Amino acid sequence: MKFFQSSDFPLCTTISSLGFKLDHIDRTSHPKRALFCFQREDGLDEAVEAFWRGELRIEPKLFCAN
Repeated sequence: MKFFQSSDFPLCTTISSLGFKLDHIDRTSHPKRALFCFQREDGLDEAVEAFWRGELRIEPKLFCAN
């Protein structure tokens, strides 16, 4: 799969804060949700898994800026 996609805003903000690049936002897949699409890179899947396990720590100002 070329992209990692999610509509979970806290997850997407976190992985963006970790330096993974948002490629585009798909607003057509669901009438009330945006689907955030990140280019697949090394370490992305591991970061997503660490997010769901509660193992990540992000600097708060960086998180809010993203």
